[in-house]
Amino acid sequence: MSGASQGPRAGKLGPFRGRVVYYKATRRGRTFVKVARDFPSSQICSACGHRDGKKPLQVRAWTCPDCAVRHCRDWNAGKNVRYEGRRILSATAPPTPGPGASRR
Repeated sequence: MSGASQGPRAGKLGPFRGRVVYYKATRRGRTFVKVARDFPSSQICSACGHRDGKKPLQVRAWTCPDCAVRHCRDWNAGKNVRYEGRRILSATAPPTPGPGASRR
C-alpha cells in the first residue's frame, strides 16, 4: 500500500492503534506514555530547544536559527516526542533509591 492510500484508513484506526501500541509496550515490559496531541514536536529544535514556530507541511527539512543544525521534520519530531515522554515519565515516577540503598 502506498502512503496516499493509507491516509484515510490510518485516521480511522486512531484509538485502536493507541491500544495496540500500549499492548505491545506492556507485553515487552516497557512503559507507555501519552504525549499531548497539541505538543509542538515539529516546531522545537531537538538539539538546543529553540521553538521556531509553525511551518507548512511542505517544509520537510529546516535549519535551526540558533544552533544551525539541519533537521528532517519527522526525525526531529520523533526525538522531541521521545524527550517529552521521558520528561512526563520522570515527573510522575517515584524517585528510585540511590546506589547506597540496601536490598531487602
